[in-house]
Amino acid sequence: MSLRISQELVGRIRRHAEEKYPQECCGFLAGPLSASAFSQTDRVLEVAEVHLLKNHWEGPDRRRRYQIDPRFFAALESRYAGTGEGILGFYHSHPESPAEPSAFDAERAWPWYCYLIVSVQGGKARELRSWTLEEAFGKFLEEAVEVSQAASPS
Repeated sequence: MSLRISQELVGRIRRHAEEKYPQECCGFLAGPLSASAFSQTDRVLEVAEVHLLKNHWEGPDRRRRYQIDPRFFAALESRYAGTGEGILGFYHSHPESPAEPSAFDAERAWPWYCYLIVSVQGGKARELRSWTLEEAFGKFLEEAVEVSQAASPS
């Protein structure tokens, strides 16, 4: 399992995480949908776009929580309908925490998406790791992140 993403898009995610620090940032990862996109053994996801979003969490701790507006989710799904592209997963930051899924992340995760997490330490984006929820056992599996120097296709 791996996630391929351009250095340009990684840079956008890192800047978003630093701008929103000390709160969590969040967004969508989108790209071509293929049969392998839904496999949990041999999938390779090619991120073509990132959508930087506002954190809509209304609870007391935006430093440890994020929420994506479901209206934006639905609008993006509609935009991609019939194009062969779609939402591959989500990204979010972990201020002053490792780039590993939290218990809160696990409660809200869906098994066929990837979850790219960037650790932000002292306001500086650091480690970037990707995870997918293994459906049968309800645990996260790490997937390789392949960062290319090429510009994103879109």
